[in-house]
Amino acid sequence: MGALNIPAASELERLEQRLRSLSNRLESVEDRLDDARDEVAALRRRLSASNPGSDPGAERVSVPDHGEKT
Repeated sequence: MGALNIPAASELERLEQRLRSLSNRLESVEDRLDDARDEVAALRRRLSASNPGSDPGAERVSVPDHGEKT
């Protein structure tokens, strides 16, 4: 089959496994992003509740870059 440039069944199965693994990893990343979004929304609500007269978009929270020490 290799001479005809047609993948063998085992190669297709291996590719399918890798695609499933990638899909699972992407789902995990999506879940983490959803959690982070929810946490940011909760922080914004807390911030606006502690400063009722302020503009919620005016306050910014400083987040250090990866590897940067605070």
